[in-house]
Amino acid sequence: MQTDKWADHHPARTTDIAFDADQVKELLDWIEREERLWEGFFDHERSAPLRLIYEEFTSSLDTSVARVLDFLGIEAPMDLRLEPTLTKQADDVSERWVRRYQSGRLTSQ
Repeated sequence: MQTDKWADHHPARTTDIAFDADQVKELLDWIEREERLWEGFFDHERSAPLRLIYEEFTSSLDTSVARVLDFLGIEAPMDLRLEPTLTKQADDVSERWVRRYQSGRLTSQ
């Protein structure tokens, strides 16, 4: 959010970033609210979405896309081979911030 860099080939707006627990909480609250809204929609529509786990998707792109195609009733090509076009943006700073946020939540409860 702070750098406005959403892919590895995008330029960063700034490299001056700072840990902000309030910003992290605000964004996590937004994600949780959006997930509740989606779950409410699926419940209301009596629809069962295909659920993909990010870590599984990124570690096995071909398998995940084949699952999506199968879910949609589309036969996947036998020679389906996909190469990701984006790379993971998280780094050691991200991991430190996760630990810092989690440790702050544990001490404030």
